[in-house]
Formats: sequence, structure tokens, C-alpha cells
Amino acid sequence: MLTLTNLNTSKDIIYGISDRSQGNMSFKYGKRADVLANRRRFFAALNIDENKILKMNLDQSSKIAVLTKKQDIPSGLVVEADAVITNIKDLFLFLLIGDCAPFFFFDPNKKVIALAHVGWGGTVGKLPVLVLARMASEFGSSLKDILIGIGPSLCDQCDIQPNPIQQAGIPEWKNYLHSQGSFTRIELRRFMADELAKIGIQNKQIEASNICTREDFKQFFSHEAAQAGLTEEGRFGCLLGLKP
Repeated sequence: MLTLTNLNTSKDIIYGISDRSQGNMSFKYGKRADVLANRRRFFAALNIDENKILKMNLDQSSKIAVLTKKQDIPSGLVVEADAVITNIKDLFLFLLIGDCAPFFFFDPNKKVIALAHVGWGGTVGKLPVLVLARMASEFGSSLKDILIGIGPSLCDQCDIQPNPIQQAGIPEWKNYLHSQGSFTRIELRRFMADELAKIGIQNKQIEASNICTREDFKQFFSHEAAQAGLTEEGRFGCLLGLKP
């Protein structure tokens, strides 16, 4: 299980990033019984009751769900959003990753957390910036206090996509797109880092794993590596919650 240094300093949160040794976490790519067993082992390793897990259904958007009281928690413990912000204790956010970037947010002063799935859609929509803005507007968080952890994802050297791409024609993306014939190499990581810097987030607030899922597909599931025939499809899990 991967850890991030800046998040380890707090006694108020529980978080985790599974690796391949803990198995595939997606029902789409495995037998239901096997995936359930993998998830339960992952949750148990973090000493978390699986009935307190809020599962996030993702769709490459910038949709944010904000939960401030227990009545806000969706029935069935499933939420349709690519980011969730909450101050509810003993509720644990859970999402699946296969190359996109998982962003963990924690305000130790206001005791507010957020978990976000940032792929091409979330990057174009500047989802991390939107999450920070909502934490400030709805919980009174100060941007200088928020800690950000970024898990394994596809690196800027390996993110090569067939044309046409969604960012083509957007002026602010010009310096982050690099033509390679009928493909384009996309610098999602650098774009998002620059956007965070623009709103005043300092490097000391961010801990990025810098692990590339495609290059390190033996440790983490990667859609791009699977598409290249290097490994089988699967997804790893990311979890974040406030301790009771």
C-alpha cells in the first residue's frame, strides 16, 4: 500500500492507495466474489468497516458532491461525482484508478477532506481548482492550509493519445500539447501543477507520488499498459476519510 508523506502527519484522517498485490478493485475487470474479497482485505488493512464506505461512480467530469451532514449521504452509499468534499467523520470516500490522477485534499484546521478523480475531463475542467474553491466557499478553508496528495497516474511522457484530442483548439493548452504524427503527447500533470500554482498553492503543500502507472504497471493497474498488451486490465483503489 502506497503512502504520501504529507498526509501521514495527521492523526485526523485515514487514507490508502492499494497496489496490485492487493488485487483488482473493479467489478468490470474481475469476478464479483474476487473483487469483493480484494476490497474487503483493503478496507480491513485500514481498519475500516465496509459499511462506512462511500463509493464514487466516475464519468470524466468536473462534478463535485458536497456532504455536510449525515442526511446528505446517498442511500446505497454510492455517489455520482468525480470529486466529493465532506466534513463528516467516520465516512470514507472510495474511488478507482487506472491511469487518471487521484487527488487527496485535507484541511487540518477546518477538518475537511476531499477526494477527486482527475483525468482528461477533470484536468480540462480544472477539477482540483474547483475543489479548492468549494472547500473555501462552503467550509471556510484557507488555501494556504490545505494539504494535497497526488497518487500514481500516467506521466507526461507516456500520455500519448490518438488525434483528435479534447484539448485541441483550447489556447491555454497550446504549450502542453506535443504533436507526434497522428498522435499527441499531453502534459496533464504539468498543466494541473501550473493551475494550482496560479491560485497560490505552494510546492510544500503538495506531495506527489510521481509514479507513472504505465511504466510501473507491475505495481499498479494501468489502462494504457493493458491496451499495449503488457498486462491485464484492472483498477486500484483510493480511500480517504476523517477518523470518528
